[in-house]
Amino acid sequence: MIIFYNKKTGDIIGIVDGRLHTDGVMENLLITPQGVDKKDIGKYIVPLEIKERELIPTGYIADYIIDSENGKLNLNDYKVEIENEEIVNLTKK
Repeated sequence: MIIFYNKKTGDIIGIVDGRLHTDGVMENLLITPQGVDKKDIGKYIVPLEIKERELIPTGYIADYIIDSENGKLNLNDYKVEIENEEIVNLTKK
């Protein structure tokens, strides 16, 4: 999963679902809403690890990602908190 967010506001502006993406997608894809400068858009690629022959999200927001994939929550209802260009928490809007 790739999460795009507004660096100034923390609003999530786009999500690319999935656990496997080509290098081209991960490096070159950018979601840019009208009126938001490209430099104000952050891109967070959710880290994964192999566990029992399956790719599992890891990191600070892994539980949110799993709940989102299972339909228990909508990530667009949250804002990101960033430290050192990494999402460290989500807060409900």
